[in-house]
Amino acid sequence: MLRLAITRSPMRDALALSDAVLRDTEDAVRSDMLPIAADDRAWLARIMASHKPELPSLDELPDFARLQQGKYILQYRNGDDWFDVPPLLRREVGEG
Repeated sequence: MLRLAITRSPMRDALALSDAVLRDTEDAVRSDMLPIAADDRAWLARIMASHKPELPSLDELPDFARLQQGKYILQYRNGDDWFDVPPLLRREVGEG
């Protein structure tokens, strides 16, 4: 995302990025991840609330892997493994 922000900056040689450039970059990354299907959105909302995979059955494992590989689900490993939705998608998932 930082690389995209730098390329969108009108002053590419400067280290500081304006809030507008950062918002534009966040919006661009977010729009690449949207729309989210209703069943995926519901699943992501459960993960966001519990920080657990919320895997209903092993039959759903390919869908879970798809969401992880697409960066819709992030896995953290600091002590116990836990899961969450990226901050860029929390508002969209929460609205579902």
